[in-house]
Amino acid sequence: MARQEIGTDRRREIGADMRGEADMDRRREVGPGTSGGGGARMSGGKAQRGSATSGGGGTRTSGGNAQRGSATIWTIGLMALVFAVAAAVVFAGMARVVRHRAQSAADLSALAAARLALADPRRSCVRASSLAADNEARVTRCSLGDGGIADIEVSMEVSLPLKGPVAIIARARAGPVHIADPGP
Repeated sequence: MARQEIGTDRRREIGADMRGEADMDRRREVGPGTSGGGGARMSGGKAQRGSATSGGGGTRTSGGNAQRGSATIWTIGLMALVFAVAAAVVFAGMARVVRHRAQSAADLSALAAARLALADPRRSCVRASSLAADNEARVTRCSLGDGGIADIEVSMEVSLPLKGPVAIIARARAGPVHIADPGP
């Protein structure tokens, strides 16, 4: 029984303390028309800015919030710009790789045609076409000149994003080496 009385007394003390704090809070409150227009109130030991109904400048205007989130927008814009530049560099690199592959196919085809130009002229362009096809290119022009010189033009198709299929053209010329007689 004594224990129950102690518990009851403690609850009464806590209740009285809480009522006392509420009374103190009411005394601390500063109303809209009293002592300075700051509109600050104390509640539970924490200062609060006044509401829109208080007379002073306690509320924030939208000027402070106008810049809110602008860093996010700038970051998104910057990321989009970096992505666009990176994509352009990648696409340009793809086109350059295809251009080098087409030139290699043209060079090899010209060498193959020049090798057979003097021995078997009819078979030289066929061999050049076969070698170009092995390199995923197509011979669009093959001509044999005087002295076994082969002129080859190849085309290679590539599909670029945003542009679609594009034909890359490369030309090469090859022939036998003529060593000049140095003389006496």
